[in-house]
Amino acid sequence: MKKLKTALMLLFIISVCLSLCSCKRVIRSPADELTMSSWSADMKNGNRLSLSFDADEAVFTAENPDFTLVISGYCLTDDEGFVICDEQTQLNYSFTYILHGDSIELSRDGSTVILDKDRV
Repeated sequence: MKKLKTALMLLFIISVCLSLCSCKRVIRSPADELTMSSWSADMKNGNRLSLSFDADEAVFTAENPDFTLVISGYCLTDDEGFVICDEQTQLNYSFTYILHGDSIELSRDGSTVILDKDRV
């Protein structure tokens, strides 16, 4: 009887471990791929751009030695674009994007930059 209880307990522990390690994030659309990663680019003129997502929020940062621009807040995303509702300025900033595997073409107001996926 003791061996049966031990075997059942061991089987239970193994099944719990297997069920927990089988969880993974699923990419179903370009919007999923966009929001599951962080993106950045170092520009030739010394500027650094970055874009990251956390749940329903996004942060876009543009930095150079003279200034830093941060747009952050609630984010609405679809397969072609996204809108960041900036908490500080109370303005909405809309972007369009085209996903190219490990990079994205990010556009706003006719300007386009390419951001690469950050390695984790």
